[in-house]
Amino acid sequence: MGLKRNLTCTDLEEFADKQKIKKASSKRVKKTDAGEEGGGLKMSENDNAMVINDEDTPIAVSEEKQAEQTDSKNPTGSDNRIGSKNTDTAAMNQESLPSLRKTYFRSLESLRKKVTSLKADVKESKEELTELKGERKKLEDELFLYRSQAAAQKMDRDTFAYLRADIKESIQRKKEDIISVQETIREKSIEIDQLEQKIEEENKRASESRPLDLEKHKEYAKGVLKWMRNAPEELELEMGDGKCPERLQNAKNKCKQDDKVLSVTIFKDGIEQLRAHIAPCIWPVFRGKKQEGCEGKEVLFQRTRPAEEGRLHFTLERLRTITGTKEYGFNRRNVGWLGVPAIGKSAGINRVLWELLKHIHEDGWPSEVAFHMDSVLTVWKHDTAAEDISVECFSMTLERLNKSSLQIDGALIIEPPEDVKEIWRPCGSAGVAFTLSNRGPDQITKSLSKGSQALVWVLCDPWEAEACIAMAFALHILGQLKNLSLGQTWDEVEKNVHRRYESVGGKLRFIFCGESFYGQRLENQKAAGKDFFGPKHQVDVFHVDASAKHFIAPYIKPKAMAKAEDNVPRVKQDYMEWKFLSRQRAWEAAKLLVEKPEIVKAIKNFGLEIQIHEAVLMCALLRVDGLPEKLHPRHWEWYSDPGCGNKLRPKNICNLGRNLMPAGIEMKNPCKVFFAGRYLRKDVTELKENVLYLSLGWQTVLGEFFTVSHADKKVFAYQSSTKLPKDHVFKKSQLETIRACLN
Repeated sequence: MGLKRNLTCTDLEEFADKQKIKKASSKRVKKTDAGEEGGGLKMSENDNAMVINDEDTPIAVSEEKQAEQTDSKNPTGSDNRIGSKNTDTAAMNQESLPSLRKTYFRSLESLRKKVTSLKADVKESKEELTELKGERKKLEDELFLYRSQAAAQKMDRDTFAYLRADIKESIQRKKEDIISVQETIREKSIEIDQLEQKIEEENKRASESRPLDLEKHKEYAKGVLKWMRNAPEELELEMGDGKCPERLQNAKNKCKQDDKVLSVTIFKDGIEQLRAHIAPCIWPVFRGKKQEGCEGKEVLFQRTRPAEEGRLHFTLERLRTITGTKEYGFNRRNVGWLGVPAIGKSAGINRVLWELLKHIHEDGWPSEVAFHMDSVLTVWKHDTAAEDISVECFSMTLERLNKSSLQIDGALIIEPPEDVKEIWRPCGSAGVAFTLSNRGPDQITKSLSKGSQALVWVLCDPWEAEACIAMAFALHILGQLKNLSLGQTWDEVEKNVHRRYESVGGKLRFIFCGESFYGQRLENQKAAGKDFFGPKHQVDVFHVDASAKHFIAPYIKPKAMAKAEDNVPRVKQDYMEWKFLSRQRAWEAAKLLVEKPEIVKAIKNFGLEIQIHEAVLMCALLRVDGLPEKLHPRHWEWYSDPGCGNKLRPKNICNLGRNLMPAGIEMKNPCKVFFAGRYLRKDVTELKENVLYLSLGWQTVLGEFFTVSHADKKVFAYQSSTKLPKDHVFKKSQLETIRACLN
């Protein structure tokens, strides 16, 4: 009598695996006996040790079983077994790729569908929000009408009281509904950001697992050379002009067909704010891993300050100039762009590459231009025989480039990775240009700071609020602001850019990012604030401490640039100054001063006390919640006017009290309104009471803030200073200009 046994799925799978291994081993032995060339074991098309189930999940047979089967046929333990194992693994990976790719795309498609669905929900919620706000406005208008009728005695008090209570209750319900919808929009926006970040990570993982396609890099590099050498088209746009989107889109489409860059100059109230260079495809530096997730990769923004042009021309001049002698060799010179993280240093390097390729092999310009980023070295070189520009791409890490014998004799642009350890000068006479953050770059570039081509640093500083708003305007009308958390309409976008600028300063990466990433930045700032300017911290232009970078940064000094003939913002004490990233960051530091008086010395050493004063003055005028008692205006010293040319003396001090404060400082429910430029250009009759007018930046000539009292027929200009009035003299012409701008 035989024993019966029920076969399970596991038994069948094990049996199939054994048969497959047995078959594979016999094939290997046959191939070995046949004397394959090279002595290694090769696999046939079907020679793999992988079973794919119905759900496209790879189930690999253990290497121990393969080794056991192979050892039984090859007892000598020769190198053949090792070669077979490596080859088998490669073949397994190769055959599993289609199924893995299929699973990956299925997962990615599911994520994208969910994002699309959430965006549709957000759009529907915003439409609902608009309707609710409209209904609330109607109720408020209705209440105003009833109040007018009651005031005119056309409605008795009881009826009015009943209607008012009913309408107020309805308004309150609408407000609650609005808050609920706004919270829903916020939550879904955060979820969208998280999903899009996950999609980016999946794409990044997939791209890292794929081998470099140098042919694609080469084709892209050829295309870049073509449109960079074509003359760009020019366009001017005025912010607020309703025809801007149509004009810009038409010009962009035409330039894309002609393979040209469209250079757009953006104005506000006739004042130039920014230049935007729109390329037919992505700008080279924006293809890097460091720039993943950034908005508008086809658009390169350029500030219109003299320092920007000075930095660019200085960099090009050093890369073009050849120094040395025939005996000791000729070399070009090196230049590094230095600044705090997230301010667009890498974006600026695009312009250097653009100019070099535009003029390649022209008189006085290099005939060879190299660009290294993300383990790919791209070289454009003039071919004398063909009278053309050749393009070559090499798979090479920065460390390998540092040690390689590859000869580069023109200009080399490097976009270093975040974890760069050292930058060397390669073989040849090339000058090197690169960007680094204030995290010990002088240690990374020791080898570049020696010899005749010694490294010179130039400073990059955070962006001004006006430039950030102009940038948001360009991205908005281009339809490049995919980030829903900045809003759909221009009013929403402008308001949110203002809000973010005040919170994080002119750091583009955090202004134009998703809500979750922005929220994480705020959490980091909050944590850093507890340890600002600690005794162990090192803060200088080359080392901005992890906590200090949330508050301050080195900025280019405008007065020094005005005096400098070449407008080059060199990293020197005379050309730079320390500033808070925004007034809000200065205000956070002011509150810390109350808690930690020991950091007063550090604040003074960096020349930041005047900005602390301005922040305290602004928050006092705006009645900001959380104003420390020590900083309240009732504790300030108030002096009567001692007269022109006289010093403030103790006899001029006033008794404390609200009745002695200027009328402009006593505002009820104050709000703030920003203005651009160095002067408040507005008709005085249009100024509103209970409004604090303040400049977008720090660049006003006189008066950081303005208020108005129509009853007193006065405009109040508030000026913070570390000097007494007699020592802080203003020119008569400045006062006349301020008055003229208010008429």
